[in-house]
Amino acid sequence: MDRSRFEAIVAAYGAEPERWPAAERAAAAAFAQAHPEVAGPLLAREQALDRLLDAARQDVPAGLADRMMAHAARPAGPRLPDWAGMAAAVALVAGLGLGWTGSALTGGGDAADEALYLAAFDSLDEDSAWILEGAR
Repeated sequence: MDRSRFEAIVAAYGAEPERWPAAERAAAAAFAQAHPEVAGPLLAREQALDRLLDAARQDVPAGLADRMMAHAARPAGPRLPDWAGMAAAVALVAGLGLGWTGSALTGGGDAADEALYLAAFDSLDEDSAWILEGAR
């Protein structure tokens, strides 16, 4: 076992060897004995963190973790049926297709149609007045 793997095990599982992965426990313990200058400070720091985490775990009310997990498993709001997304996509495609082909079937607009459109949706300032004059 090398130093980086030992540090990764201790960082992930803590300073207590019984928490280390069983497959690497013996090798990690051997590394700690062979390299006390590396393992000592690292294990001391992780033991302090382990004590802090264990103390925080004891302050949690009984059943809180179970209630939190049960709440997280529930959907956040009303659940849509599985086919709702497909129906929305079909409606969108159908609407786009009808809009696209509908304008092609009517032959498109001419200058008079454009003038009516501008009259309905424009403030008819001097920039659009020339279109109305050309349609007359």
